[in-house]
Amino acid sequence: NGDNKNDVFKPILKDIFEDSYELYIYDRWGVIVFETKDINEGWDGTRQDKTTLAIQGSYTFKLLFNNYKAGLQTKTGTFVLLR
Repeated sequence: NGDNKNDVFKPILKDIFEDSYELYIYDRWGVIVFETKDINEGWDGTRQDKTTLAIQGSYTFKLLFNNYKAGLQTKTGTFVLLR
């Protein structure tokens, strides 16, 4: 909502190889609405075209990265987009 609090969804990670980072966000129908390989980029609630706002609701993320100690990691989860 532009109040500079939780305006971007971005996992906070440490001890990873930054060039191995991949983040995918899917809507409730399994369509990718956001993807990045830039660890500094988060999702701001817009769809792939960067102009259309995503609807409020449940989203799923998939996160891939290599950890210095544990190797290749895949994390998934859900969150709710509210405006």
